[in-house]
Amino acid sequence: MSMYRTRSPHGPQKLSFPKSEDKQWVYFNQVRKQLPVPFVVYADLESFVKPIDTCDPDPTKSSTIKYQKHEPSGFSYMIKCTEDKLSKPAQVYRGPNVIDNFFESLLKEEQQICEILSEVKPMNLTPDQERSFQEAICCHICDEELEDRVRDHDHLSGEYRGAAHNNCNFQYQFRQGKTHLNRNFSCQ
Repeated sequence: MSMYRTRSPHGPQKLSFPKSEDKQWVYFNQVRKQLPVPFVVYADLESFVKPIDTCDPDPTKSSTIKYQKHEPSGFSYMIKCTEDKLSKPAQVYRGPNVIDNFFESLLKEEQQICEILSEVKPMNLTPDQERSFQEAICCHICDEELEDRVRDHDHLSGEYRGAAHNNCNFQYQFRQGKTHLNRNFSCQ
């Protein structure tokens, strides 16, 4: 069998395999990516579709025919949080300057969310949870045997989550400043 694949639309591709026994397995080590995002914004923009005048395209050139224009008429968004009491109902806006008002509103919400996330709630530990912590054998985050142990808790609610390695606990926290704007305008 050849080392090169020739059926690829991108031409020949060289395959490479691990050279040593210890590098043949891939392990998940992005512990923080297991943590649910505490706030999610679901948003929707509405617009009026208006026809526009256009000229005939030049058949000798590639072109796009513009035949309508979307004029924003309103928006709505709602905020869901892992802590229900911090979720917000749908906010609706109709009127002038839709896009400016939309981003202004989202920036205000972001500021409020950052303030909430900056406050770390103290851990609420019951006697049963303390006993569970002392008896724990495996880290609740990575499922590996515990050598060192710390108490992991949700910084938003203060709820105890379980016994964890110090390193896992350190990685298992939400990092502020990472906002993802999806194509359908849902912001995570």
